[in-house]
Parts: sequence; structure tokens; C-alpha cells
Amino acid sequence: RTMERIDNMGHIGATLLTTADAVGPTGGAGLLHMLSSEIYKTGTGEPWTKKETQLITVPKPIIRGLAGAISAESGPPSSFLPNFMVRGQVINHIQKVAEADEFLVKNRIDMGTIAGESLMQACDIRLIGGPGRSDDELRKGLKQWLDDVTPAESGKLYNSNLARAALLGYNAVDGARDTRSMSYLPRLMFQGQYGGQVIFRYEE
Repeated sequence: RTMERIDNMGHIGATLLTTADAVGPTGGAGLLHMLSSEIYKTGTGEPWTKKETQLITVPKPIIRGLAGAISAESGPPSSFLPNFMVRGQVINHIQKVAEADEFLVKNRIDMGTIAGESLMQACDIRLIGGPGRSDDELRKGLKQWLDDVTPAESGKLYNSNLARAALLGYNAVDGARDTRSMSYLPRLMFQGQYGGQVIFRYEE
């Protein structure tokens, strides 16, 4: 059963990367919709197991990729750590992000009042944005994140860790394939989003 769910998530991720228009801040919502059967379960059913909330059903390459993205500025390389420690790093980061999300939502913080270093930090921990994005674009991404992590299906159990992990992964990929980024090879890998636009740009 676990292997089936891991395989299913891999197929969902691949589908998203080749789906037209699944780009920018709103693309994450599409990913969560695809993962709805993994993120929600009937409220009268069994509660989420530790295996489910600790992201054990998420493929190891995705976990290691997330760990590398969120610990790029500190900590040992995730490639040298056993998988359970890498997954723990990701879970700890997600829990910190969840606390920050709760603060922003409960206090009804106006996105327009977040600027400068505070805006950059808020977006960095959520892997929102990339080189050249304006403050307005970052605020739009932050607002969309908060909308996306708010449970959309009332009366159902919500796996918030998986939802945030999915969005972190989506944001990391979205930032890499942005044409303003210097990550030329990653953009080529994800060019299915643009129908050849990336290659055309470099042929001119």
C-alpha cells in the first residue's frame, strides 16, 4: 500500500510538470487538487497515522530535494545523512512554516504591510519567488500560499504536512524554471510548461 502511494505521488508530480499553464503562484493549487485523496480523508474515518504525517509516503528523491532547497544556507549536505534524518529536517521546517502561517492568518496581517527583509524572509522559508521578482509578485505568492494551505474541504481530516511539502516542492521547481533565473539546465528539464519557449529564447 505504501509503495503504491509513493508511486502515485511520483506520477502526480510528473503530470504537473508537463501540464500546460501549471506555472506561477496558482499552479500549487492544481497540485493540491491532484493530491486531494492523499491530503484529505473523511472526518469519521481513522486519524492520520504517523507514517502519513511524517511524509514516509513521499518518494525519497523529493524529500532530499526539499531538504537541499530549504537548507541551502546552513546545515550539512542532505546527501550525507540517512533518509530519516533528512525527512526530520523537512518536517521541522514545515512545522516552523505552519506556525508562521498561523500567525499571519489569525492576526489577519495585511500583505501590503509586509515589505523589505520581512517579505523576503517570509517568502524564502516557503521557497516562494526567484531572482527579479518584484515585491508585488512576492506578496501575491505569499497570499496564494496562505490560501492554498487553508483546508478547502470542511469536515475532513487534513494532512497539513503533506500539503505544505507539496507546495514547497512546487515553489522550488517554479523558481528554477523562471526565465529570470540563471538555472538554465533545470529550465530545460521543465520546459514542458512552456512548449519550447526556453530553447527558443536561447536560439535567438
